[in-house]
Formats: sequence, structure tokens, C-alpha cells
Amino acid sequence: IGASFRYIGLRNYSRVLSDSYFWNALGNNYLFMLWVVPLQLVFGLVLALALNTGCEKIRNTYRTAFFIPVICTASVVGIIMSFLLGFDGPVTAALSALGLCEPGQNWISDGDTAMASVIIVYAWKNVGMNMVYWIAALQAVPEELHEAARIDGANGPPDVLPCYASAHRAHRCGHYSNERH
Repeated sequence: IGASFRYIGLRNYSRVLSDSYFWNALGNNYLFMLWVVPLQLVFGLVLALALNTGCEKIRNTYRTAFFIPVICTASVVGIIMSFLLGFDGPVTAALSALGLCEPGQNWISDGDTAMASVIIVYAWKNVGMNMVYWIAALQAVPEELHEAARIDGANGPPDVLPCYASAHRAHRCGHYSNERH
């Protein structure tokens, strides 16, 4: 701090709150969040339900395949996606061959498609982590609860999901343990 220091108080906050770029950026962040969070949760649950049962060898292979994007750095994902979604990438080639877009469409740099492209890429990159969380939650539910749900008429994931929520609460409160009293 030198002799030219001048106290400005809250003036910087006032300038930011009156800046249209700030409000545009804030709106883009909310739009991003409103799409990414549900996509990750829903697709993570669908993957977890699909990969929670079945042949162990195949199940573990697919779990690994869906988790690999999570451990890739953002720069690697950016390079891969700029190739895939670029104007001469395979996504554009396939969609233009089907007549769904113009040849040479660049999904990331086009202002009309950039937000959707970034949302899809981000959700794809991180859905594996949500899948792992869901699998852990599904495997924490005791088999007795699955059996009770089947006896009560639950026959699929939509019928059983409320049971998972109540089992999760019970597990957190310590109602399930490996010790027999």
C-alpha cells in the first residue's frame, strides 16, 4: 500500500451488481446447475441400478468404464471433446449424415449450442462419481429390507426407491449393524 491508497468502501460491489456481464454470468451458472445436477443424479442412479446386479466380471468392467472419465483431468476431457464435437468431428459427421445438423457444425464454439455441449460433457465426465455413490447406497440396504419390499408387492426400482431412502436414514441412525443382540 503506497501513498496513492484511497479507501473505496463497497464501491466495487456496487459496480459488480450494476454490471450486465455479471448478471449474465450468474444466470449461466444457474442454468448450468439446473441441468447438470439432475442429469448426474438421474443417470448415476440408472447406471447404479443397472450395474448393481448381474455377472460380476461384466459389472466391474462397466463400472470401470463409467468411472474413467471421473479420473481424467479436465484438460484431457477438453481435448477429447474438442475433437469429438469440433466442426470436422465424428459427432458432427454422424449427425449431418442423418440430416440432424449442418455439415461443419462446431458444437462448442457456436453460441446456440455451447451451453448444451458443456452441460452434456460435464455431466458425462462426472456421472461416474454419482454412480459410485448410488451403488454404495444400494449395497448398504440389508437383504431383509429387499425381501420385505418384495413381500409387500414392490417389484422394481420405482417401487423400492422409497425403501432405500428410509433404509439410508435408518442406517445413518445406527439401526442396522452386523452385531446380533
